[in-house]
Amino acid sequence: MDAEIQRRRTFEIIAKWIGKQNGITIEFHPNICPHADPKKRIIRLPSNIKEENLDKVIALVLHEAAHIAKSQFNTQKIVSNQEEMNVLNAVED
Repeated sequence: MDAEIQRRRTFEIIAKWIGKQNGITIEFHPNICPHADPKKRIIRLPSNIKEENLDKVIALVLHEAAHIAKSQFNTQKIVSNQEEMNVLNAVED
């Protein structure tokens, strides 16, 4: 098997395992920006990630999965604008 194909498949397996362990769905779509939807418990990732970025995206999956799994508060009750949301997110990180 081609090394890049094998590495991409391993990446997908690890990402989905992280999601499963945290009750989160991992979805792959072409040409999207990675993002998380905490309410729906979904992390969406591009299916066409550059091979040199696969390790970085695993770190992103771990980070976002922790947010979704461990952040149990309603941000709308805490923040009133995007700037406050950015500060809250930084403190939570």
